[in-house]
Amino acid sequence: IEIFETAKVYWPQPAGLPTEEVLLGLCSGSDFHGLKGLIETLLGALKPGTILTCKPYKHELFAAGKGAELWIGAERLGFLGECSKVGLAKFELRGQVAVAELRLDVLEKIADLIPQATELSPYPPVARDINLVVDEAIRWGGIGQTVLVRAATSV
Repeated sequence: IEIFETAKVYWPQPAGLPTEEVLLGLCSGSDFHGLKGLIETLLGALKPGTILTCKPYKHELFAAGKGAELWIGAERLGFLGECSKVGLAKFELRGQVAVAELRLDVLEKIADLIPQATELSPYPPVARDINLVVDEAIRWGGIGQTVLVRAATSV
């Protein structure tokens, strides 16, 4: 499974109205390191060179040693963890699951949304792949010449 969701979360306060925050929730059938790699890739796409710091985090829903609090500089980005047996049972999951919760406001702060020009590859993508089965006695030079002649006459 590979799913995500953005949603508003309301944190209760000692007095007054709850604090509202928009979070990105991720759920993956991969392990802790696979989802961490995905988050690092996301951060690299938003702002190249962004450094993600992981601090150990313990929670009953996370497997021992597989929970982390995620930080970018002095900003807490969120949490990442691999579900423990308690977490799997609580949410009726049958296999390994890694989850993360990220603050969208932190992602927006670091995002470098100015489009950057990149040099085109000198190796264009392949639009068609041709497979030929020929007798071993036929040399590549003959096949290549035939392909070039056919391509030139079909234009």
